[in-house]
Amino acid sequence: ESMLRFLTRCVFNSSELKDIQFIRSYCYNKLEFIRFDSNVGKFVGYTELGVKNAEIWNSNPSQIASERALRETYCLHNVGIDYQTALDKSVAPTVKLHSRTPPAGHHPSMLVC
Repeated sequence: ESMLRFLTRCVFNSSELKDIQFIRSYCYNKLEFIRFDSNVGKFVGYTELGVKNAEIWNSNPSQIASERALRETYCLHNVGIDYQTALDKSVAPTVKLHSRTPPAGHHPSMLVC
């Protein structure tokens, strides 16, 4: 049974919204054959089929403009929701310290985190 799927994702490399990267990967039988990457600004093929499709899709200005626009409509639109969800699940870190005397150490004790 053959399977064709695509995966759309947003990569956050910093806290700056301008740094969000939009990636749409097209996979056939678990092998990625072509990808649109907003940092590159066009489709890149990884197999013979992917390279052929990239040439065709990159030659269509409206398709490239549509993919580039998805960075804003898909990633930037949802970043506030995703960011708030992450904040809602965040908890303050805790640290526990205790003193131990090493078995054969020269120091009387050491702190362990």
